[in-house]
Amino acid sequence: MIADNINKNLAAEDDRLTQGFTGPKMPVTFLFSQARAGSTLLMQLMISSMNVGYVSNLLARFWKAPYLGALLDISLRDHNYVSSFTSSFGNVQGAQEPHEWGWFWRHWLKLEKEQAFCHDNADIDRQGLKSKIAALEEVFGAPLVFDNVFAMNNFSLIRDILGQVLVIHMERDPYFLCNSLINARINRHGDIYTHYGNAPQNTEEIETLQDPVERIVAQVSATTREMDQHLINMPSERVFRVAYEELINTPWEIMSKLAEFLNDHDAKVDMRNNLADIEFKSRNTLQVINPDYKEALDRHFKAYF
Repeated sequence: MIADNINKNLAAEDDRLTQGFTGPKMPVTFLFSQARAGSTLLMQLMISSMNVGYVSNLLARFWKAPYLGALLDISLRDHNYVSSFTSSFGNVQGAQEPHEWGWFWRHWLKLEKEQAFCHDNADIDRQGLKSKIAALEEVFGAPLVFDNVFAMNNFSLIRDILGQVLVIHMERDPYFLCNSLINARINRHGDIYTHYGNAPQNTEEIETLQDPVERIVAQVSATTREMDQHLINMPSERVFRVAYEELINTPWEIMSKLAEFLNDHDAKVDMRNNLADIEFKSRNTLQVINPDYKEALDRHFKAYF
């Protein structure tokens, strides 16, 4: 894979160039979201309406050389870029579209292939991670925003390393979230039995359940509890909560409120493209409920929620 060779050859030089960075000057923002809750759309709206530092599809290819990747990215970037606002299971085509950057977070959090949570004795290069984040902030000249499940799963560690952090908590009605996961399993994997989305800490236990619909409902329930547990230790004023319906119905209003939230916490942003006329269609309707699994969904949802 060409990206592997690029990273292997550039990693040492990137380390040399970033060793003088001590840490980000502004708070770093992390998205908390279930799969299928709308975090990709939220990121697309952010990068289209305000100057934030984010990981593009181009930058994402430089997971072991992020500083050099960011320098290349910023030199090619259209600073008035407006997203396509399309995606397929969280993946978006286009060099400037946002990327979740699992390669980077797996590398720095020492996560193995199927691992989503750090081991207690993991040998994390804390200063190295801080230096890379600080270097990205320097290149973009703007507060950084990350939408990554591994960062969310290990948020307590991330917060301890970085210090100043903010959270955007993206929420969606769990009933429609479960239905969306049912459809995502079928449409992406061809069957309802193959896992898709968040993998909470009790995933092995969940996978022993016979009914795949119950697995999905249990997955959403467990992930909700884990996110809530992380947020217990966050001051409420440093968490921006946004509901899926609000984002769909009033995207420009939400972006304006989000920019105000970031500015109030010293993550200084400027609004640029006006997206006041943009419209989206909600998928939180009974018409989208999969009729083949509605009875099982209703039954298990009542039991878990």
